[in-house]
Amino acid sequence: MRLEYSTVCNCKPEHIWQTFQRVEEWPRWSGVIANTQWIEGAPWQPGSQFQMQILQPIPVMFRPEVLECSPPGYVHWIGKTTALNAEQWFSFEAQPDGTTVMKTWQDFSGPASFMFGESVKTAITNIYVDLFRSLKEEAEKLARTAISDSE
Repeated sequence: MRLEYSTVCNCKPEHIWQTFQRVEEWPRWSGVIANTQWIEGAPWQPGSQFQMQILQPIPVMFRPEVLECSPPGYVHWIGKTTALNAEQWFSFEAQPDGTTVMKTWQDFSGPASFMFGESVKTAITNIYVDLFRSLKEEAEKLARTAISDSE
């Protein structure tokens, strides 16, 4: 099963990456994520792992392993449990008008994925919406600060 979400951010991919790469700060600006920290390897290197607590719809600890990372535009990770594999991609794609399309897509597999009804799919999509809304706000704030600092 695949879920997808995208939105447009009024800044460059570099501003999004500067915000996104600081995993430990995600709880400061996201209402759906808590308790984030790197637990293995060098941040964003293949094989490295971090943990985060996803707060909604029910609190769950998630420990993704980075599979690929190409800053500032691409991240691919996978989280595994005995009943569920969740493989997720993020892309931050610069547009000719100076904006950036932020995309995520996630494939779910394993026994638990077959129990995903519409309510679970909606809840997961709402996590993406909240995460990207908050990430967008932080990245755009960073971009405005960078512009005013250069003037």
